Parts: sequence; structure tokens; C-alpha cells
Amino acid sequence: MENEKALTDWLYNRFVEASRKGKHEQTDIYLELLNKCVNTMTQRKFGTLRRFARGRLKTIYTALKNGTVKKLLLTGDEGTKEFEKTISDYEKSLREMNFPEETIKELVIEKRINYGND
Repeated sequence: MENEKALTDWLYNRFVEASRKGKHEQTDIYLELLNKCVNTMTQRKFGTLRRFARGRLKTIYTALKNGTVKKLLLTGDEGTKEFEKTISDYEKSLREMNFPEETIKELVIEKRINYGND
């Protein structure tokens, strides 16, 4: 079950990366593959996995409808790594600008809270 969720997350993440780069042909491919994951898992034992994949598709379709596809965030381990790298880079840039330590801590906390909304 975890491998299938990992596959769904991988397809979703490839869709996000392709959309960030403006590669529309690739986004169509990954979207089609996610749809096939949902539509081919018709057996009852795949119900949880099907709901998981539908959730990813719902996120994509909502972003497409709202025009916010480029703001989608990676999920799973890749999303965690991207988040930590972004926060680390942000903190490093604040230190290079010689902000006081207390201000850096406050700004990093604010960045963590508002990650993905900026």
C-alpha cells in the first residue's frame, strides 16, 4: 500500500515540477497517469489508495480551475526536503544581510507558518 501511495506522490510531484517549468505536454501525461491510477483500481481492496489518488487529483483540478498550478507544493519526502531547503536558504540569506539573531528566528518562524502562501 505504501509503494502505491509513493507512486501516486511521485506522479503528483512530477506533475508539479513539470507545471513549474511550463512543460504542458508532461503535465498532461502525469495527469493522465494519475487518472488511470484512480480508474483502474476498481477492486474494493484498493479503496483507500483510490481515495488518496483522488485527493491528489482534486488538488490538481482545483489549482487548474483557480489558475494556481505553479503554486502547488511537492508532497511526501520530496516536499519535506524542498521545505527544509527553502527554509535553510531563507535563513542563510537573512544572515548574509546581517539581521539580528532574534529577528532571524522570528522571520524563519513566520516563513515556516506561511510556507506556500507567498
